[in-house]
Amino acid sequence: MSFFSSIRVKVFFGLFLLQFVALSATGYMLFSIAKNEYFRKFQNHVLSNVKNVALTLNADEHDRIARGDIEGSESYRQYMEYFRKVKESEPYITYLYSVRYDPHDDTLVYVLDGNVFSNDTVWVESAQFGLFFEVMNDGSLVVHYNSEVYSRDFQMDSMGKTLPVSITQDHTHPVLTIGSDFKIEILQLHPLQIRALGEQIDTESHGKKLEWKFGDVDCPTDINITEAGKAISVPGEEYVSDLEDIQNLKKFIKANQHAVDPSPGWTNFGEVLHGYGMIQDENGGVHGAVVAEVYTKELQAFRASIERTIVIGFLVTSGVTLVMSLLFAQYLLRPIKKLTEGVSDLADGNLDTAVHMDRKDEFGQLASNFNTMIRKLKAAHSETEDLTNQLRATVESYSKFVPHEFLRQLGYHRIVEVRLGDHIERKMTALFADIRSFTTLSEQMSPQETFDFINEYLGNVGPVITKHSGFIDSARPKTSIFKLGFAKTW
Repeated sequence: MSFFSSIRVKVFFGLFLLQFVALSATGYMLFSIAKNEYFRKFQNHVLSNVKNVALTLNADEHDRIARGDIEGSESYRQYMEYFRKVKESEPYITYLYSVRYDPHDDTLVYVLDGNVFSNDTVWVESAQFGLFFEVMNDGSLVVHYNSEVYSRDFQMDSMGKTLPVSITQDHTHPVLTIGSDFKIEILQLHPLQIRALGEQIDTESHGKKLEWKFGDVDCPTDINITEAGKAISVPGEEYVSDLEDIQNLKKFIKANQHAVDPSPGWTNFGEVLHGYGMIQDENGGVHGAVVAEVYTKELQAFRASIERTIVIGFLVTSGVTLVMSLLFAQYLLRPIKKLTEGVSDLADGNLDTAVHMDRKDEFGQLASNFNTMIRKLKAAHSETEDLTNQLRATVESYSKFVPHEFLRQLGYHRIVEVRLGDHIERKMTALFADIRSFTTLSEQMSPQETFDFINEYLGNVGPVITKHSGFIDSARPKTSIFKLGFAKTW
């Protein structure tokens, strides 16, 4: 028997495959539910945070800060500290800042910023792409793009195209090159001074807007420097992002609607989920918005953790299922094995076999019925043997009066086949032998002596007659008839 022809193997693999499919489907369903439910709760959490931050801001004070009136402003310091604490307490938020909206000229400017870096940082922003890099104390560059950190060359997506970014890690003169000709050179570390497209920018000038072409597309780019320990954006500075992001923000402000993106969207800095909390005055009028940016790296990290948890759970459950399937297969097939052995013994003619099974289920009933059948078969076999012996004795008795040779001449093998009137006709030789003075002799002998005398006589002539294919047809007191062509003993 081959390995895969065993019913135990078939049952085991059948059960395991069934449970594997069920677990896979259940795992996938649970993962989808968990992912969607988490994302929904995550959106609500982001929205709740930006709404709460926006509620703490005084709209008029926020407008004053947006105009750049921050010299010695205690409220500005307190607001900035509050933004930083919120940012630190919510590690999933990549950036947290506020903007003011001017409905007269339809513009947006930065106001408050909770993002502070420990190193001088250079921001490169345009409607087509965006990145920033930290200038470390040793002159090396650490580039941030789409929540990823790079210290070597990489590829950046822009307008559906791939834009190469080259990093030259020269501690005395490091250079960042975007595309083939947009070079940003570090001229001086302390205080930081750079050169981009021939224009020099330092911490005092803070930043410049440079004209640059990416292929045939005009790509005005803002270059800004943030000193270590200071906020990334400066109050009153123009809000820079991709066009779709700006339009979405204005749409929610004009609708005076707290909102969160239904799904992550692509910005010039990468794939981002935005949360918007409206900054309102006492009358409910909107003055701007608190914006939280969550890059998909955090979402992907959570999704990876869910996938990892589900995979581990699936593997553990599969292992348990494997063991349980094996145990169940053994539990299910043990009685079948016993019944199979019992049937094999029965097939070999062993009527003393029995299947011992202490079970109350269908297998136990089947074993009981099998044992009952064996007992009945054994009783029937015993009866059959008795009948066979009786029949054999009867046949032997008949053969003394109707010899087998006589039946074969009639074309039969058993006496029960003979019917009334059966006969054959053929030429035969008949010999009549008479014992002289048998009557006188028998009168002088006892019955037993008479039988002994006749049997002795037949015992002498019978073998000779049989040798010549004859038989004794009858033996009467006076005459014995011998026929050739038959073979018979009386």
